[in-house]
Amino acid sequence: MHLNAKLVTLSACNTGVVRVGEAGIANLVNAFIEACADSVVSPLWELEDHSTSRMMTDFYRHVAMHQPEAKALRYAQLELVRDKAPPYYWASFQLVEGCSNGA
Repeated sequence: MHLNAKLVTLSACNTGVVRVGEAGIANLVNAFIEACADSVVSPLWELEDHSTSRMMTDFYRHVAMHQPEAKALRYAQLELVRDKAPPYYWASFQLVEGCSNGA
């Protein structure tokens, strides 16, 4: 299946995690990358709703200003860092680049 998507954001907890040692287990991030999504943003652990909502709002504000997704995610995370939020609240999110980004 080919997916025509520039950016996929998975906001459910642990969507970026693969259980180590389980044969044949693929995560949602890999499924979207294999379907040729350009980029996938996903969390690696369970998160608190308020800070995640704020960070995603900031992330999409930067994306709407035509900033590359990696920079937009970084800027959104830095806004929480500036407010002295511990890494638990912002460090979980990863950006995986797919088809048109060289994967």
